[in-house]
Amino acid sequence: MIPGKLLQCLTNELSPHITVLFNNISATGVFPDQWLESFVTPLYKKGIQICVSSYRPIGNLSKLSFVLESLDFGNLYQFVQTSRSINSSV
Repeated sequence: MIPGKLLQCLTNELSPHITVLFNNISATGVFPDQWLESFVTPLYKKGIQICVSSYRPIGNLSKLSFVLESLDFGNLYQFVQTSRSINSSV
């Protein structure tokens, strides 16, 4: 996984390459398997600290998968809004 801070620091250098990557993912419909893997961290919620049930899992996915998901959501949302206005005028 690429740390979010590194992506922020290298935004200008990486954005052309990330754009090509995202365009390839969109064109082929193939999502990288590695982006589906998460790093799970146990987070204490309450109760006895030595008891496993006192913790809940927090999964950290790839930052790039979050960026791609937000772009896809924005595009899908815009499409639905446009389609809705077309259908309501008919």
